[in-house]
Amino acid sequence: CLLLAMTVSVGISIPLVFVIHTQNRDVIRAMISDTTIDGGSPGTFRESLRLVRSSPHLRTIGALICICSVVTALASWQFRAIAKDFLVDKDALAAFFGAFYGYTGVLALIIQALVTPRLLRHFGLQIALLVLPFALGVGTTVLIASGALWAATVLKGTDRVVRYSIDTAALQL
Repeated sequence: CLLLAMTVSVGISIPLVFVIHTQNRDVIRAMISDTTIDGGSPGTFRESLRLVRSSPHLRTIGALICICSVVTALASWQFRAIAKDFLVDKDALAAFFGAFYGYTGVLALIIQALVTPRLLRHFGLQIALLVLPFALGVGTTVLIASGALWAATVLKGTDRVVRYSIDTAALQL
């Protein structure tokens, strides 16, 4: 049931990226031409909140972040549950998690340094924002089909690597 909820959430996220792109062509043009849209920036939390409420672009990005956060939480829970089912020994489980988080951290660093700048430069922000929802959708589908530890590891690993490299850079832009 949770995996289906994840799939639906990811399915909603992908069209949101296209909505962001189509609703904000002027913003995207301004970003590409290195000009500012307006000279000032909000100074207080209330002004920032008002800015977010008034901008369909920022509301859509906020919705995308919320949906991906829920999907990530569900994927993390599912990953831990499947790992505990397959690795009963606590020492083996600890070694597995240690190796997993170590390798994904190193891979995220490599992708952040080598792939993310090229991806953003050549394909733009829209494609960079689509990478995480697309990867989570594919990973969730594979996990639903197999239910195996390797599939859960690929899903969680993809989430960690893409989130901490490509997705974080795209969201900050």
